[in-house]
Amino acid sequence: MRRSVTRGSLWGLALIPSVWLAVQFHDLPHLGDFHDDALYLVSAKAIAQGEGHRMSSLPPIRTDSPPAAVASDAAPYQTKYPPLYPAWLSNAWRANPNFPANLGWFLPLAWIWLPALAIVSRLVFLDLGFSPGWSLGLSAMVLVNPMAAYFATSLMAELMMATLLMLALALAERKQGAASGLAAALALLAKSAAMPALITIPVLFGLRRQFRQGSYFLAIAWPAFLGWTLWAANHRDVAHVSDYYVDYLGFYLANHNLADLPGMAITNLPILIMGAGRLLAFTSGYTGWSNYLATLLGLVGMFSFLRLRFSHYQAFLLAFLPMLIFWNFTPHERFLIPVLPFLIAGLGAEVRQMPKMMPWARPVAAAFVLSVLYLNLEGVFRELPKVAHGQRERRHQLEPVYQWIAHNTPANARFAAAQDPVLWLYTGRTARGMHFPTKYFYGDRREAILHYFADLPEFMRQHQLDYALVVDDDFALDLSPEEVKARSVKVLSNPALRCVHREGKASVMVLASPPASEQRGPARLESEKYVSPPVPPSPPAATAVHADPSR
Repeated sequence: MRRSVTRGSLWGLALIPSVWLAVQFHDLPHLGDFHDDALYLVSAKAIAQGEGHRMSSLPPIRTDSPPAAVASDAAPYQTKYPPLYPAWLSNAWRANPNFPANLGWFLPLAWIWLPALAIVSRLVFLDLGFSPGWSLGLSAMVLVNPMAAYFATSLMAELMMATLLMLALALAERKQGAASGLAAALALLAKSAAMPALITIPVLFGLRRQFRQGSYFLAIAWPAFLGWTLWAANHRDVAHVSDYYVDYLGFYLANHNLADLPGMAITNLPILIMGAGRLLAFTSGYTGWSNYLATLLGLVGMFSFLRLRFSHYQAFLLAFLPMLIFWNFTPHERFLIPVLPFLIAGLGAEVRQMPKMMPWARPVAAAFVLSVLYLNLEGVFRELPKVAHGQRERRHQLEPVYQWIAHNTPANARFAAAQDPVLWLYTGRTARGMHFPTKYFYGDRREAILHYFADLPEFMRQHQLDYALVVDDDFALDLSPEEVKARSVKVLSNPALRCVHREGKASVMVLASPPASEQRGPARLESEKYVSPPVPPSPPAATAVHADPSR
């Protein structure tokens, strides 16, 4: 009884940071920061309304077949992100369909996966040889982790996938092939990054000569993978398979070949190591002593974990890490959330071993743990609330612009916007975002990236868009502060664009020449009566509001 009370008290204390942070983010002010989160919400609405797994926010593809440039009224299918997490979020849409008043309804559906991950992580720590007391303490570290707590306030699938993935691996360690297969299937349908588990689990079952369990796993997990793959292939726009919105692999192959792999690895590997350390010990910047500590922690956490008794957990990590190293997006903290329990286990193993190797090191180990705990609590209670405040202020600045768009543009207008799904959620206007080819980043072609973002008229013509929503601090996660300012100046002063509405730091713009929709098909801009008289663009703000790099 006393032990149960102690465990409950420890977990109760460990939950306080994430609950407090959830209160700070109660209205999801950061919706759209990741872009994926808003797309999940768009698909969730479509599922709740019985329309299926669709990207309702994306403008339908127009074809050149007669009559020219005809667009289908049906929204494109969502063939990039699996359907489980949007289906989960759709429950909140059904309970309260009034956006944005319903944003708070989604928060519990996101937050609940953090304690679920901590519960499953305790099983993982026990399997890795930690005592019940150590396992309880390490699972509490999962709860107080700032990035895990932050993702518990975001509509991202990482925590759901991580929980189901850890459960699949834990069940595989217990020789429960069928149950493991079901959990792995659900993890894959939450996020495609769980795919390595569908390979490593049956392979390790085979190496251990547990063929029956391996066959049970394959019979359940792989039909889910094949079903999703075939559905996506059948509903994907084959002509635009290289589109960022359509297919992970198509976008990858359109940007990279085998010759790019060494350069991608050289770029991604140090980012992965530092990301692992920053996931263990929160730091708000990318310079200073705390980042040297983060790099050391990342190395210690990964290698110490791999030195533990080989199991399904290590097998998965050995397949997962190469995927991140050779992927065309930098593997920062977000991409490492699924292996957070492994990193905590590796760090815990080193801390546990220090007093055994050097009896005098017990105070050093205690000071080390307290330092990590201090950095993490500072992140939760001091740094991350700043993100909430900044993003809430940004949203309040943009809401009047969204209202203007909703009342002064045609219902079938097609927009270019950095946060395109958020624009659709507020206005009902379909939109497309700008996502630069990742070969520019890995080729260190900064000028090409800036030119891509600045050449808005060409982007609008290419995708037959009628309007553009331009905010002075757009693409702050992709560009440096100086590049953000330069891009804003180039776009606002571009003679090929005309500003029809300016409010605060946001401008609604159209092409100065006749829009593509008027040249190639039925007019999407019904009349100039839908827009206010042209006004000269205001100069960009002296200092743009930039997203906190800790995200």
